[in-house]
Amino acid sequence: MGKYDAGHYYSVGSTPELRFDADNVHGQCVACNQHLHGNLIDYTERLPLRIGDKRFEQLKSRRGKIKKYSIEELKEMKAKYRRLGNAMQKKSEI
Repeated sequence: MGKYDAGHYYSVGSTPELRFDADNVHGQCVACNQHLHGNLIDYTERLPLRIGDKRFEQLKSRRGKIKKYSIEELKEMKAKYRRLGNAMQKKSEI
């Protein structure tokens, strides 16, 4: 299995409020994320198919709305995604 980056539909630099939004970040191959600058045309076409039109529109509406996380929320997210990452790692080793 290849290596993946966290590919963001809305970049972290321009929209830091969506950095941890699960609808904004997906596994993306390193080549697309780093060398094709997110391959945004393809990402734009496929994201509504992946999350549905309603969630895609909701994601767009969340842009520009600052989200403040508590330290506890950040710790919970970190633990959640570490567990998911570990599970994915184990699955790819099978």
